[in-house]
Amino acid sequence: MPPEFPGFCLWFTGLSGAGKSTIANEVVEELRERGRLVELLDGDEVRENLSKGLGFSKEDRDTNIRRIGYVAAMLARNGVISVTAAISPYRAIRDEIRGTSSTSSRSTWTPRSRYARNAT
Repeated sequence: MPPEFPGFCLWFTGLSGAGKSTIANEVVEELRERGRLVELLDGDEVRENLSKGLGFSKEDRDTNIRRIGYVAAMLARNGVISVTAAISPYRAIRDEIRGTSSTSSRSTWTPRSRYARNAT
């Protein structure tokens, strides 16, 4: 049985201390008040619980972001909104995750911050 509402992913990215988690928590609270199924995937919590042992090299950061993207896509397929707050400094991995989490019937749009434009 398909979920009543489609799931999707909101991905907040930015510099450390930029307010990603603060905004994400507010969004999660609002969506729950509206009766939606929603999970917060906070970058720090995921790193501690699913990506323990990874460092901060480009390769390790990419692995961490792939793991977050995988979980977010799985939740979305099951009608859950995933709200993600993670430092995601590399455009290539963001584009990769965006491609794996969307479906042919849905388009994905990610707002770009002034910081994301200069990411490599």
